[in-house]
Amino acid sequence: MSLRLVLALVAPLATGCSAARSPDPVSAPKLLGCASYLAPHPTAVRYRVAVDFVVDRDGRVKEGSATPRAGRRRTQDQAIQERARRDALSCIFEPARRGSRTVEARVSQLFTYSAP
Repeated sequence: MSLRLVLALVAPLATGCSAARSPDPVSAPKLLGCASYLAPHPTAVRYRVAVDFVVDRDGRVKEGSATPRAGRRRTQDQAIQERARRDALSCIFEPARRGSRTVEARVSQLFTYSAP
């Protein structure tokens, strides 16, 4: 697979996931693919955008949850950030699980680009 995405952070959402009620550990969502994203060769990377989003119980990125995050060594270019947001929405995951149940999970993913 040519995707080189970094799954940086995964956490269960607070809604319905109380640790007191369910001691089962949460397994992270697993990336299956992104329809509109193809990572460039690592030596060609010029832009980096981290996008925070929620993966729902069906493994899809929730509409309206994808938010590009600015930071050190990440681009401030609005067009690149919007491209990363759209690319995040095209991703499909195997959903996170708590025991045998699928649960929503917060994810932070790094997208890289060689040109705008």
